[in-house]
Amino acid sequence: MAQLVHIAAHVHSAGGMQEIIRQHRQIDAALGHASLVVALFEPAAVSAPIGLALNAWSTPAGIRRAFLKQAAPRIRDAVAVYHNAWGMPLLAPGDGAARRLAYLHTDWPELELAIRAAAAWADGFVVVSQALAERVRAAIPGFPPERIWCIDYPLMRPEAFVPESQPRPLGQPFRVGYVGRLEVRQKRVDRLAQAMRLAAPGWEWHILGDGSARRRLERAAPPGARFHGWLGGEAYWRTLSGLDAVVFFSDFEGMPIALLEALSVGAMAVYPSIGGDAEELTRHVDPACVYPAGDVAAAVGCLTRLAASPRLDRSRPAASVAGRTPGRYQAGFGTAIAAVAQGPRRSRTEAVRVTRPGDWLPMAAVRRWFPKAIWR
Repeated sequence: MAQLVHIAAHVHSAGGMQEIIRQHRQIDAALGHASLVVALFEPAAVSAPIGLALNAWSTPAGIRRAFLKQAAPRIRDAVAVYHNAWGMPLLAPGDGAARRLAYLHTDWPELELAIRAAAAWADGFVVVSQALAERVRAAIPGFPPERIWCIDYPLMRPEAFVPESQPRPLGQPFRVGYVGRLEVRQKRVDRLAQAMRLAAPGWEWHILGDGSARRRLERAAPPGARFHGWLGGEAYWRTLSGLDAVVFFSDFEGMPIALLEALSVGAMAVYPSIGGDAEELTRHVDPACVYPAGDVAAAVGCLTRLAASPRLDRSRPAASVAGRTPGRYQAGFGTAIAAVAQGPRRSRTEAVRVTRPGDWLPMAAVRRWFPKAIWR
């Protein structure tokens, strides 16, 4: 049995990665491991027993001090899992971990820099798509390939929402959904606003999620558009299973859990050509549902074609994700933990970090003007 510590910027905020982290206490226990969670920018909560409550005005130097004081004593001699490798060159020196995993959930502009920075401090990488695995191998070609594990996100759709292949009832409007954070950065929901303006009248729009761009979207939405906010449990699955299609506008992604969940209940997906496994999965279900990235009119064209279909085969999208079971995920993660915990150590063990000028700037400034500073 190993002691695992999951370290992430956020844990109990909404998002696919955060949901996976919250589930890990049960997943780890099923593997015979004890585990706890450290949330850097949130207060302590049930899902994260150690919450440092840092904020945009915290400096990297202050983050490191708080981490070493409050979290490091619980990490000593444990396997530390740094989600999205956040802050590894800042926090790993002195964390006392016996081994470390960098767990990459998504793509982002500084990903290559993050991978290179994490390589010296990591005993292995866990990734959620083959595209991310390729990014790791390309960024650090000397890293042992047997220490890069690709595991599929698990789907936990209730059996009550198994999709049935049947036509839309005569007269029922075409139902389009967006699922995720309502943010312009990465998610590009400004394009969602354009899509709602270009779409045919009479479509039902269902927006599942929340974020800083919600009010702007509500102003741009056609009459009757429903903003559900964040839904959980049966309410989430009931709403999702009522959709005919979901649409994505992101500039970059890893493997969106919202995409997997929508496919699992039989909704078609319309996805931008931004590369990665999610694009390939969408293309496998229906090649015509992948549109040129950033081309909102083309995305609406994909939806228009689906809306004109009298019968959408809901079994096809569901079949595309049928193998993503909790047991399969648990086995994959367990393999990575066992190999790292029992294999030879390759990560650095220094306790002291060389101070950088950027360590004294507030995170708000670092994120806006010096995003690369956190990886140095």
